Amino acid sequence: MAEGADLLVQVGEGGMGGDGFVAASDRASKKLLWLAFFENSNPFLNVEIAGDVIEAQNNHSIDWRFPIATPENVSVGERKS
Repeated sequence: MAEGADLLVQVGEGGMGGDGFVAASDRASKKLLWLAFFENSNPFLNVEIAGDVIEAQNNHSIDWRFPIATPENVSVGERKS
């Protein structure tokens, strides 16, 4: 879980081994803002809020970057060392 000034972000897995999700909620009201669920992402284990982007890492160390305002513009790539 990651918390920002106005945001609470949770990550995890689904019922199948390849499922994963990222959920962004309003911190004050706890209302869900958006949820991204994937059948082939693998479980998400780590998450950080970096400015206006949510950075989630799955169990294969692949980074998924979600712009908070436009999560449909997600980008996926290997972690930069």
